[in-house]
Amino acid sequence: MFYKKKVEIWVYLLYCPSSLSGIFMKKNIFNNLTDGSQKVFAMLLAPMAGYTNSSFRRCCTDFSASLTYTEMVSARGITNNSEHTFQLLDTTWDNTPPFAHIYGKTPDVMAQAAEILTSMNRFAGVDINCGCPARKVATKGYGSKLMHNPQLIYDIVKAAKTATNLPVTVKTRIGISEKNLNYKEILDAVQQANGDAIAFHARTTTNGHKGSPMLEQLADLKSIAKIPVIGNGGVKSKADAKYMIEQTGVDAVMIGQAALGNPWIFEDKPFETITLQQKKKMLIKNIEMDIKLLGNFYNETFPRKWADTAEEGAVVHFRSHIFMYLKGTPGWNPFKNQVSKIKTIKQLQEILNQL
Repeated sequence: MFYKKKVEIWVYLLYCPSSLSGIFMKKNIFNNLTDGSQKVFAMLLAPMAGYTNSSFRRCCTDFSASLTYTEMVSARGITNNSEHTFQLLDTTWDNTPPFAHIYGKTPDVMAQAAEILTSMNRFAGVDINCGCPARKVATKGYGSKLMHNPQLIYDIVKAAKTATNLPVTVKTRIGISEKNLNYKEILDAVQQANGDAIAFHARTTTNGHKGSPMLEQLADLKSIAKIPVIGNGGVKSKADAKYMIEQTGVDAVMIGQAALGNPWIFEDKPFETITLQQKKKMLIKNIEMDIKLLGNFYNETFPRKWADTAEEGAVVHFRSHIFMYLKGTPGWNPFKNQVSKIKTIKQLQEILNQL
């Protein structure tokens, strides 16, 4: 079984060394930390499908991301021992344990998945998706569809809590629509189920990623919350994170799209100050880790249906990252079409050498 692979058990720096369970009460990483002279805001890397694999998470923790999450994975895929699902859960390059970010709609299946994830001894906690607005997710009753049924959210969190001693958290949205801001009901459901923390994207399901985050509502829910609240949505810099914390009082801030191609955001380095050489170095480092990740996971059993070699598989997967890293680079536009076809690091290097 994939989940029985022998793994190293890490101790996450910010956690109580004696226990991963109950960390949000014993040593809450979501509180604003202090180094003795100034506030240090906890900035988390959001789970993002197709992006937040082990190698990219490692890049972000190297630049001081406080906590990271896996890509969104199916609870059913975990219980069915799906090869692809366990590839998404690979932690080869993580130097701190991530939270496993899972989706589903059946409490028993979610509980079984939480139990399996716990047995792997590689995750800091289990995070449940209750907010993904993607049509292919919501139409099947997952993600943001759960927001229509807070009782089911309660049942899912409660079931997961009975199956693991790891923290169980939820990622959701401020409401279904501007006319249906049901964040209080969702918060209550998670709290009543003894969830350990909750992340709110401060936009509604119908608004997706458009419009300004609803900070007034985020502040309102934080004022009544009894568990840590993570703010998310519209955060593009450390200054934005600080502003969200000041305006709402949230315990930490989660950064999503703004981190793509820009792991330096966690160290508060403006993207425009990052040199092209730094970007090139990070690109190659990231993609080389991806190649080893694929080779290790599949035990170098190539060719496969989707790639002849681990290098090709990694490069093809990494193309979207390349666009993010090189956005705004002078002379980059003419090479975009070439990048969409590359299959080797050599081909990427040839393009980078021309910039």
